[in-house]
Amino acid sequence: MTSEKHFVLDQTLFKKDFYSACNSTQRIWFFQNFLEHRSEIQKQFYNFIELHKIQILFFDWFELYYASEHHIPYPFASIKHACPVTSRSKTPVWNLTSGPTVESEHPPLRNIQITHNNQTVEAAPYKLSTDDALSNTKHIINQNNFTNTNLNTLGKQLTRLEKQIQRTTTSSVGIKTSTDLKLKNPVFKPYQITKTSQTQIQENQTDFLRAIKTHLQHLDSSSLTVPDTPQITNPSTSTNQVNTFKWPRGIF
Repeated sequence: MTSEKHFVLDQTLFKKDFYSACNSTQRIWFFQNFLEHRSEIQKQFYNFIELHKIQILFFDWFELYYASEHHIPYPFASIKHACPVTSRSKTPVWNLTSGPTVESEHPPLRNIQITHNNQTVEAAPYKLSTDDALSNTKHIINQNNFTNTNLNTLGKQLTRLEKQIQRTTTSSVGIKTSTDLKLKNPVFKPYQITKTSQTQIQENQTDFLRAIKTHLQHLDSSSLTVPDTPQITNPSTSTNQVNTFKWPRGIF
């Protein structure tokens, strides 16, 4: 996680991760080999974080930067960075129909022989059809065997991936990142009126209403004169008359 603005060195997070149960093996190994240089290594670790303004856990930094720079063999590198999908204790060996063997995570795109129920089974990725119906049926069976072998390989890989995800999720429970800790603090804190200010506002409102009431009481209702309603003059008696226009004859 990188944050150039308002970067904070979260030592609590690093300490909690260092002493977590998931890092017990790495921690024991570290104390056995670097206990005398622990303070110097820790200083370099924090200097690296402040320089690059990144949040990286100690054992990740130690493996990727410190151990690599000082040519220190890190015994947990192959375990941590191994791909959970393809990693296994031993690479499978496939017997080719032609005789040789091939090491590969997946079945090679070659005709192979598989042992099933103490019997040798032929498997082939591709076959061409022929005019012989019996041969075509055999080709289909061989291709189905190859397909089922691939599906079995993929299924085992998915099982290893699910176990890896479960271990990662379990080990990260309870460890809060710096972002989680920052979210505890409110992003925006609204302005709150003090009780003294509230009392002053109420007093000002009361004085204003009292002044209005006093002015209304001093008004003399008799001095208010309502003008008479103006009278509408009769149009017939009005001196203003509308001149009429007479069209001259002979135009139309």
